[in-house]
Amino acid sequence: MATAKITNETMVECKNGTHGNLFYASTRNPGYTVEWTEFGEVQEMDYAELLVMRGSQPRFFRDNWILIEDANVLRKLGVERYYKNALTTENFDEVFKWTPDEIREKVPKMSEGMRDSIRIRAKEMLKADQLDSRAMIKALNDVLDCDLEESVALEAPKKPRTRKSGVEIVTIGGTEE
Repeated sequence: MATAKITNETMVECKNGTHGNLFYASTRNPGYTVEWTEFGEVQEMDYAELLVMRGSQPRFFRDNWILIEDANVLRKLGVERYYKNALTTENFDEVFKWTPDEIREKVPKMSEGMRDSIRIRAKEMLKADQLDSRAMIKALNDVLDCDLEESVALEAPKKPRTRKSGVEIVTIGGTEE
C-alpha cells in the first residue's frame, strides 16, 4: 500500500511477535482491546489506533511485540528503525540455522522483545530435542545472557522418587530388603 493512501481508517495487519499472550488496551477508546494468544497470530487494527499505541505504549514497536510487515505503514508511523533487525513470523526459525558467529553478530542488535522470543523458542526446541548443536547453544547463551539447558532442566517435571517398602524380611541367613 502506498504511503499516500494510508488514512486513519486504513486497517493494518499486526502479528504477535511474542511467544505467548499479548494484550493491548487503548487509551483513546476506553474498553477497546486487542488480544493475541500465540506467536504470529494476526489481528487487524486501524492506523489511527496504531498512532495512539505509538504515543502511549511505544514498547509494542520498540520491542517488536507486534510485527507489521508493511514497510509503508512502518515508515509513515515513524517506527521503521525498530524493525531494522527484527525477524518476521515467516523467517523466525532461520536464526536457528545461522552459524554461531552469525548469532553473535546479529542477535545482540535485535530488540529486547525479539531476544526474549528467541530465548523462549530456543527452550521449546531444546525440550523437543530439535536444538542440539553445542556451539549454537553456547552462542545463544552468550548473546541472550542465560543458560538455556539449565532453565529447561529446571522447568522439567520432577520424577517421583520410588521408595522401597519399609518391610524387612528376616531369614536365618541374614537380612533382606
